[in-house]
Amino acid sequence: MSAVEGPPLTSHASAHGRSGRAYRAASGAVLALYLALAIGLSLTRTPICDEGWHSSPSVSLLTEGVMGSPVIESAGTYLQGIERYTYWIVPLHPLLQAPWFGLFGANLLSTRMLSVAAGLVALLCWFYVIRKVTGDRAVALLSLALISVDATVLTLASTGRADMLSAAFGAAALAAYLFLRENHFRWALFSAHAFAAASGLTHPIGGLIAVPSLLFLHFYCDGRRLRWPHAVLIAAPYVIGGAAWALYVLHSPEAFWAQFAGNSAGRLWPLRAPLVALRREITNRFLPAYGLSPEANRFAKARVLVLFVYAAGLVGLWGPRSLRRTQAARLLGALIVIVLFVLTFFEGLKQPWYLIHLTWLLAAGVAVSYRWYAQARPSWRPVWIGMLAGVMLLETGYAAARIGGRKYASIYQPMIAALQHDLRPGQRIIGSAELGFGLGFDRVKDDANLGYYSGRQPDFIVMDPNYRAHLAELARTRPAVYVSLRDMLAGAYQPLYSNAIYTVYGHRVKATP
Repeated sequence: MSAVEGPPLTSHASAHGRSGRAYRAASGAVLALYLALAIGLSLTRTPICDEGWHSSPSVSLLTEGVMGSPVIESAGTYLQGIERYTYWIVPLHPLLQAPWFGLFGANLLSTRMLSVAAGLVALLCWFYVIRKVTGDRAVALLSLALISVDATVLTLASTGRADMLSAAFGAAALAAYLFLRENHFRWALFSAHAFAAASGLTHPIGGLIAVPSLLFLHFYCDGRRLRWPHAVLIAAPYVIGGAAWALYVLHSPEAFWAQFAGNSAGRLWPLRAPLVALRREITNRFLPAYGLSPEANRFAKARVLVLFVYAAGLVGLWGPRSLRRTQAARLLGALIVIVLFVLTFFEGLKQPWYLIHLTWLLAAGVAVSYRWYAQARPSWRPVWIGMLAGVMLLETGYAAARIGGRKYASIYQPMIAALQHDLRPGQRIIGSAELGFGLGFDRVKDDANLGYYSGRQPDFIVMDPNYRAHLAELARTRPAVYVSLRDMLAGAYQPLYSNAIYTVYGHRVKATP
């Protein structure tokens, strides 16, 4: 009997008959809750610049036949040739998003619905992997419920970035291997690594996590079956994917090097300062992700309890020897270590986005711990039930509160309406890339330097927190540039509209003598 097919943590009821129908109904209800929350957030959250950046190359590919990002200003940046070639990100997300836009339209909801769909695929794959690894239907269902309402998962599922699609490919890699390995071992190797390659070509962090996770499963589950010729099947998807990417890179190698190297700068510093990396992993990634940041409201700050429950799940998972020695604890524990290692030492920006690759494992760890303690130490069961119920209510309530805030309607749309009221044909705007969803990407240039290096003199300038932070940084590092931009805004422009996020400036009207 193979490792992942070993004895389950507990015995469980047959999946047939009434029990099976109830289980499927519960699983369906959890997925329906995920869809309701993810779609609700997609409809009500304000867009961010990343969504404009990740949509522009797809729009360009669909309309012009080239995968450029003309919404981004290249002057004064490392983004050489960005108007025609998008090399600062890996290509699979914009390539897949272009036909998606062709089917459903190139708009904000469309790009977010691609992430919602990818999230659904990821949930199903994680559900299968957890059930396969633990052998316990109840653990898999509880894990699915925790993952489905997790704020990191819902945020990425309602954001038009590549992260959720990359996570879906990574989850599919693990699921495909576990599904095919017994009867179709060669296909298991090839298909799993094809999905892992796709994950990396969607976002590098996804590939950096999927590949070692798969290799660990190979050696843990099938070490005796592996032979050197299998290396060809494992390597083939990466060779094919890399060759396809290289063909695109050859269109402009200089632009590729400038863009990709520029975007990668600063991400590998943790290898030179591992202790600092460990500290910032906690202070810059985990704590802000769970509400411990100055700008978080009280509801968001309460989410630190979710982090506490996840930590309790890990302590429980690696605590009692009888649990620690189960296949579930060993497999989940090893995968958690792999993800933490990659995030700590190969992702120097410490962005909370990338916890998407860890959340499902933390949820599974909590579910396994609860299942074991509920049976081995019944006195702890009420404590675990209280913690799990608290997490579900807190995360669901947090998502509902964000949906109820309706910031898209109260902040983004009024700003767009104010611009549309004064905008004339042929006029141009400098502002964050998400303005392209409301005004058209051909009318917007994302240039935090406000035309200083490009020489552009826009008809309107839209300031937001990122632009204001950039000006503050210029005041510290390039005071002459800052003074020029400050004087330009004060002298040539006047504020026309302002809300909690955006301030719209238009050309100052000269008084008639």
